[in-house]
Amino acid sequence: MTKARQWASRWLKNWYVGSVAWTLVGIGWLVLFLFDQRQTHIITALASFVVGLTFFLLARQATR
Repeated sequence: MTKARQWASRWLKNWYVGSVAWTLVGIGWLVLFLFDQRQTHIITALASFVVGLTFFLLARQATR
């Protein structure tokens, strides 16, 4: 594997990176909700935050 692939593989397997990514997705859905007030956007944002929280808890458990 090249160094770039090794670096990408290491970061994609990092649970903290996944947690931040899903939190950003949730924030994006909240911004969309503020623009058009659709109920599905707030539900999707909450689901994204739950996934982000799950990834964060998995990251904490993996470090123990």
